[in-house]
Amino acid sequence: MIKEYSVEHLSGINISNGKQVKIKEIIKKSLNQDSISEIGNTFLAVIDMSSLGFSYISPSVRNILGHTDKEILKGGLKKIFDLYHPDIVLTQKAIHKRMNEFLKTIPISKHSHYVFSFDVQLKNKAGNYIKLLQHNRIVKSDNTGIPLIIQIVCHDITHFKTEQRHILTLKKIQKNGHKTIFTDEFFPEFENGVLTKKETEILKHINSGLSSKKIGEILNISIHTVNTHRKKIYKKLKSN
Repeated sequence: MIKEYSVEHLSGINISNGKQVKIKEIIKKSLNQDSISEIGNTFLAVIDMSSLGFSYISPSVRNILGHTDKEILKGGLKKIFDLYHPDIVLTQKAIHKRMNEFLKTIPISKHSHYVFSFDVQLKNKAGNYIKLLQHNRIVKSDNTGIPLIIQIVCHDITHFKTEQRHILTLKKIQKNGHKTIFTDEFFPEFENGVLTKKETEILKHINSGLSSKKIGEILNISIHTVNTHRKKIYKKLKSN
């Protein structure tokens, strides 16, 4: 069992013992959708959690990561986790933990009715870090509720996203579209112990464009206290 940079490490779940699932139809659907990659930097994949690998990944992954689909298939999830920016590992762990907490609140038969979207930073073959928006849909879970087959779609958003916070959005698939269930924010500065919980909360409001006065009203603290926190935040993040 992989102990570092593994699914267990990121999400804190135990994988069932090698239970295999037939996924030919899932792969077929992915292949039919692969034309999406022709209009932008996008790739599709099907993850088989029982083997901690990929059952399918579209050739368009090379346009984004520089690695071929064959290289990714051979390396499995560990290869992808090895490409993670070191600063986001704990943030991703928190995101996966939040997803699994939600899954425990709904019937296993409803797992496939939801899509989890979040951003991630990976190093491409040239050594540069890129930002991806990843959409996860659980196609099949085992009888204990652990995801077995996950279908993902990744979009390159490097040129669109510059802020460091990570956002997890959960949407429910409905006949008339997707309904947003919740949106959570995760800050690497907090997950890595750079900022305190209060500082992270204030940073969230700062990023929303709120004044110190307004932040103080929301958090029920004085404007002087808010400004003191702001100075500490800027100092820690070496920002102004």
